[in-house]
Amino acid sequence: MRVFSWVAVVVAIVAAWWLSAHMRSEWCRVNAQTEQLQWEGKLLPTTHDSYFFASAIKHGPNLERGEIPMHPQVEDYGTLTIFGRWGADLFGVSTDEVVTYMPVIFGGLIAIPVVLIGREYGSITWGFGAACMAGMGYSYFNRTIAGYFDTDLFSVFLPALALYCLLAAHRRQCRGFLLAGTLALFGFLFTYPSGGPISIALGLGFVGFRAVWSTWHHNSPNREKPSPDWAFTAECALLISVGLFCCNYTNPNLVAFNPVPAIVSLFVILTIFGVITWYRETLYNEQSKILFGTGAAALIIMLSFGGPLQQVWNKTLQYLPTTSASASTKPAKPTPQYMNVIKTVVEAKKLPFFPHIDEAAAPDGKLSSSNTLLGYQHGHTVAERVSGSTLGFILAIAGYILLVIIYPEFIIALPFIGIGIFSHWGGHRFTVHMVPIAAIGLVFLPLGIAELTRRYFAMAKAPVPESISLQTSTLPALREKGQWLTGLISARVGVLLLAALFIMPNINLALERSKSLQTVLEKDEIELIDTIRQQSKPGDYVHTWWDWGTAVWYHAKRNVLTHPGNQSSDTYVCAKMLMTPSPKLAAHLARTSVEYYHHGDPDGTGHLAVKSLFNLEQATAEESLKELEAHLPVKPTRDVFLFYPYRLISFYQVLHQFSERNLATGEIRPMPQFVRLNSWQRKGNGNAIFMGTGRGGKSMYFVDLPQLTLTDLRRGIPPQQYNQIARANKNPFPNSALVSFHATTQQWLHGKPTQLTSDGFVIKLMNGKNVSIRFNQIQRVYPTHLIKQVDLPNRQETHTVKGAKAKQPGLHVICSQNPPLALIVDDTAYQSQLVQMLVLNKTNPEYFEKVSENATGRVYKLKK
Repeated sequence: MRVFSWVAVVVAIVAAWWLSAHMRSEWCRVNAQTEQLQWEGKLLPTTHDSYFFASAIKHGPNLERGEIPMHPQVEDYGTLTIFGRWGADLFGVSTDEVVTYMPVIFGGLIAIPVVLIGREYGSITWGFGAACMAGMGYSYFNRTIAGYFDTDLFSVFLPALALYCLLAAHRRQCRGFLLAGTLALFGFLFTYPSGGPISIALGLGFVGFRAVWSTWHHNSPNREKPSPDWAFTAECALLISVGLFCCNYTNPNLVAFNPVPAIVSLFVILTIFGVITWYRETLYNEQSKILFGTGAAALIIMLSFGGPLQQVWNKTLQYLPTTSASASTKPAKPTPQYMNVIKTVVEAKKLPFFPHIDEAAAPDGKLSSSNTLLGYQHGHTVAERVSGSTLGFILAIAGYILLVIIYPEFIIALPFIGIGIFSHWGGHRFTVHMVPIAAIGLVFLPLGIAELTRRYFAMAKAPVPESISLQTSTLPALREKGQWLTGLISARVGVLLLAALFIMPNINLALERSKSLQTVLEKDEIELIDTIRQQSKPGDYVHTWWDWGTAVWYHAKRNVLTHPGNQSSDTYVCAKMLMTPSPKLAAHLARTSVEYYHHGDPDGTGHLAVKSLFNLEQATAEESLKELEAHLPVKPTRDVFLFYPYRLISFYQVLHQFSERNLATGEIRPMPQFVRLNSWQRKGNGNAIFMGTGRGGKSMYFVDLPQLTLTDLRRGIPPQQYNQIARANKNPFPNSALVSFHATTQQWLHGKPTQLTSDGFVIKLMNGKNVSIRFNQIQRVYPTHLIKQVDLPNRQETHTVKGAKAKQPGLHVICSQNPPLALIVDDTAYQSQLVQMLVLNKTNPEYFEKVSENATGRVYKLKK
């Protein structure tokens, strides 16, 4: 009958795995005919990090170390890139196909440990339902969808497998499972280099639980003598402490550089296990103190010198909100205060636990209870990302608590829950670790209730089965207790119904994600990068924002300063190049940073251009930039290109935070006025421009070209209301220079009311004339601002004020067809290279030459 049990396990794993793969491949089916999301007939990556690992597979074997600074080799990132390379070679497919389809296939790995946990506790049905839930948990799905080629593929699977092994080791007191769990914790970093804190928390949690459990068992009056509990706990402490102490050696970067420490560590673990096996009878004897002493010593050494707690603390601090350092903690040596890139990463931003229900946003103005409980924010809360819905999340927490009450050893899964809760502060990337435990807890509820009922009747001395497990060996006894057989079958039906009910919000979120998910770059943007590849040579550099750095690696095989794997302080360089009004400074920054970066830091410790650009002990950052603008301190040794997608325009505020700051204090300078609108339309014989976001067709601003005025259509009020406010000696629009009256004849009048009458206004127009107008002749009254200049770059058309006003600060309006947008900006933003080069298409020919452009961006080359 064990064969039948294992056949059922395999069927459950395959079925849950198939569901996972089928849903992840939905994105491929949706976009199979979308040419803009393909390059050379292959679908493109859906996340920036995919390019990092894909470039290691594609170019790593053909690159000498250091040929492209910071570029990884295949072996540098362990399981993901090694498996990816093997897959490409074994099946004869391209790297693009590996990147797209490996997440589809490997995303279902989570089914293996989850189904096995269910079987271990007597219900393959529970394991199957939980595996389906875990595989489709929105956070896990989102980070393992097609094209999401990242180490997240293994960030949940291997800890869940280690959890299964440790649970089985405890439950069976099996040394084989203990060894397997130890090896899983020891080798986790080879598949997920950031997983040290997870291994440490899970391993220490298990050792701590075993210590408490053994103490309780030792003091229990019903314990068997001699008890092996403490001996097994001592072996757990010894093996796991050694495994955790040595786990850093399995970091693939270290293994690639020198595999000897990892091999020696593995040998030590296996040797310890072998020695204990050989002398088990002696070591497990209660009188023997050797195992207890070595286990305690290993644990103390690991805690004292292995630095596990420090790793957990450092990783936590990296994502927690920062506070200003006290005077006593400030470094004596002045250090430039650059922007922390993590603060701008969406995945690292604070996440609410539950949806904030906005009834006004509902189609009918009201939200049903199903909207409230089963999700409304489309995955933007901890609850929805973990369990797909608010109610599912609450039940998952309740199920986990019930699970711990019934099977206390599940307390060792608390780190997964803790990481998920931490996502409220650290960002939604951490919700992925909680998904499988939440699924196990939620689906366990019917079985948990059945087990509690069984234990209650057992305490009452009523006839009950030995467990809630349904096995062929226990069926005859259960048939004699017909109500229990019916009840246990009903509990399993409840498990499947519960899983089916709460998997639906996750499936809906997955389907929506498959429809809306875009690739990192579109075909037209890659055409620009391919132009760089064709017109450059190995060793040349490309300046672009860090998001697209590895895409330049992958598609052009050229050097970059920053990228998703190197989100360093050099992001300042690209930001400053785009925000400065000086094309000369932008050009000198581009050239100098490349030469400094390529030849290494002044102290020889690595590659960071800003270390050479700024030394606050010698000069302020402003003085250094002024000197750099005046004199180029390096000789050109290679070509430098600039890849600027139009999407950079939406990064304006982020670019400002990175570059427009006092590097001595970190204080960010005031944000210039920069309003981006997605649509605009010219009307009224070309004299009127209406601008908006493109949603619902409503205009937000109106530009009167002959008058050069900008009217805010969002803030209009009825004329009677304006009259009432003005009669109370208040200004209805205190920040507006003018007021616009939209007449019932569709005429616009711009000016200032000079007289309020009982039925209208006397208005002094911009040309100095006074006109009278009644309330019933006015539709609405709006605040209005004067404009300094209106640019229509694609028509090479400019409207500007005359005389002295042209030299005074003022607002600019830009209405562009390519890129399709409208901007309202002040002088500072208007003069930035971002606006000049990307929006107005104005390039200083002394420093830059345009290489290529299309509907998605432009490429420039720096002149030598």
